[in-house]
Amino acid sequence: MIEFEKPNITKIDENKDYGKFVIEPL
Repeated sequence: MIEFEKPNITKIDENKDYGKFVIEPL
């Protein structure tokens, strides 16, 4: 889906912190 430079992308995908995690590194 989204290709970020974070290794925990798959983990956040299952979590509800996905939206928060995506905005954090940005």
